[in-house]
Amino acid sequence: MKSKICKLLSVAVGVFMIASFSPLQAKEGQVPLELVNKATVSFSNQFFGKGAFGPTQIYYGLDDKQAVYVFTLALGRASFPSENEI
Repeated sequence: MKSKICKLLSVAVGVFMIASFSPLQAKEGQVPLELVNKATVSFSNQFFGKGAFGPTQIYYGLDDKQAVYVFTLALGRASFPSENEI
């Protein structure tokens, strides 16, 4: 379990780095969600293998600009579980 958490944190850091330093940025320095989704899928497949993604959550900073994208991944599944299964 601990190694999965470490890998998950590695994916999150990798996605953050891509989002922060990507030359393909949208207006006002925001990285397009489509680009972040592609990077997240690529990193998660590399570290965990195939999985099913849940809805993407976007959190905003105190300046009301997008600050963080949060992705939820269900490992080893073809579809994301329903709320009842979670």
